[in-house]
Amino acid sequence: MKLRSTSCALALLIVPGLGYANSIIVTESAIGSGSLGSNSFSNSLLTLTATGDTSNVVNVGGLYVLPGITVAIDVATLGTTANLTDKAQVFDNQPGPIYAGIIDTTVLTGGLPTIILDTFNSAFSSYALTTSIGPIQGTSGGVSGVSFNTNQGSFVLSSLSNNPTFTASVASAPEHATPVLLGLGMMALAALKRRR
Repeated sequence: MKLRSTSCALALLIVPGLGYANSIIVTESAIGSGSLGSNSFSNSLLTLTATGDTSNVVNVGGLYVLPGITVAIDVATLGTTANLTDKAQVFDNQPGPIYAGIIDTTVLTGGLPTIILDTFNSAFSSYALTTSIGPIQGTSGGVSGVSFNTNQGSFVLSSLSNNPTFTASVASAPEHATPVLLGLGMMALAALKRRR
């Protein structure tokens, strides 16, 4: 009896590795000019890297949104990476103009979240932010001159001198499998009760 109880306990410790969440890393890059904190940059490679979890993707009538992300902003000529301190989301808009990008939901323009960087391309017409895609190059309609808060001061993008590139990479990562763990625990208790 003690051996069976020990076996059930060990099985319950192993089970959490059975569940998987999909992490997504979205990178959007372009050549641009602007400033980060007190430092100006001109014609620099900019790379925005957003990290999130695909289980958080919400579909609102063809507008796919991934909230709860972190965004790092790398400015190559400055040799520095800043972290956005505002709230942000990755989006993929399918009704109307088809484009995807990264928006700041703290800074509003006309009452709406402000686009930091976006990429217009018809390849996003069937994309739902839950799989890998890209690199996809397209045109940008990003907002110029808007100030976004980072841990290194304000990030302001004044112009883009090339078309941005959007890439998303999805990878499975272990997570706690609470429902499976609970079910196995209940089955183990039922089995122990029957044995007694």
